Amino acid sequence: MISEVKENHLIHKFKFNNGNFELQNISSVAWDGKNLTTETEFNLLTGKRIEITKALGSEKILKKTIKKTL
Repeated sequence: MISEVKENHLIHKFKFNNGNFELQNISSVAWDGKNLTTETEFNLLTGKRIEITKALGSEKILKKTIKKTL
């Protein structure tokens, strides 16, 4: 499922398992309104969240944060 709220672009990935839909992954890209974008990937199965900040139009990573959440 893809959605957009203001400057945030979101992707929710589900899997159909045993008659139920399970949310497995959430990805988002947020623009700060100036010159930076922050890409966030949250894997609900592993609890791993990765945030990457880049300058607009560049692939050079300015900041990368990896967190483990239960």
